[in-house]
Amino acid sequence: YKAVVEAANHFGRFFTGQITAAGKVPPAKVLVIGGGVAGLSAIGTAKNMGAIVRGFDTRAAVKEQIESLGAEFLEVDFKESGEGVGGYAKEMSKEFIEAEMKLFAKQCEEVDIVITTALIPGKKAPTLITKKMIESMKPGSVVVDLAAETGGNIETIKPGEIYTYKDVIHIGYTDLPSRLPTQSSTLYANNISKFFLSMTEKDNFFIDLNDEVVRGAIILNEGKLLWPPPRPKEVPAAAAPQETKLAKAPPKALLPADYFRATFKDAILYTTGLGSLIGLGAVAPNAAFTTM
Repeated sequence: YKAVVEAANHFGRFFTGQITAAGKVPPAKVLVIGGGVAGLSAIGTAKNMGAIVRGFDTRAAVKEQIESLGAEFLEVDFKESGEGVGGYAKEMSKEFIEAEMKLFAKQCEEVDIVITTALIPGKKAPTLITKKMIESMKPGSVVVDLAAETGGNIETIKPGEIYTYKDVIHIGYTDLPSRLPTQSSTLYANNISKFFLSMTEKDNFFIDLNDEVVRGAIILNEGKLLWPPPRPKEVPAAAAPQETKLAKAPPKALLPADYFRATFKDAILYTTGLGSLIGLGAVAPNAAFTTM
């Protein structure tokens, strides 16, 4: 959220398109790289501000989430699953990265604002936007790197600083949560309290080291160092559903048409109906029925 607000503050145009007496203003185009919590929040904020938003993530499962916020999901011409552990994306193959960089290079020529959020736990943030891509962007464009604290996704970013390179404004703040102190403190306190309450039953507090979430948060237990925690088990990718082919019933042999049977059936129906009508006329008190 704050990344989009900062980008809008330094962008020299409206986010939403407008038609005024002074002329027509096209909407800003925003590219958000990464579909995690931060990325989805940025997509929703930019979309609500009226921008045309495009999102990218290596995980196919994120596509539906990005599109549900009204953004366009970008895909590369290379099939590879980016599902990792802990909700993060994994490192991709060389071929995928090449296709990915080609996509980003094309997008940088079109969009006005780029927001990157890609992180890999325990490692330097991957470089996704190169110096050459920045130089291809339109003057007055803005880039915001939410991974600046771990090296940054943008090659030309300066962690903790805001500056301009080749007429492109770079925002590399590493303290964005601190720039929304009230909201950040509220959400942090809520998450921490819910975490402690979920660890155990009421009035029976204990530490379950078999719980991956609890184990990952423990540094010392009874004086014993437990850091770093073991890596979470990788969840195997779900197998594609196989189409079940139903056995087709053998075609029935075609029988020759029996025209006599059909004609005889119709004759019986007509005869029965006419006989019923005559019988009704015979027993009716009105003489008009007998003349029918």
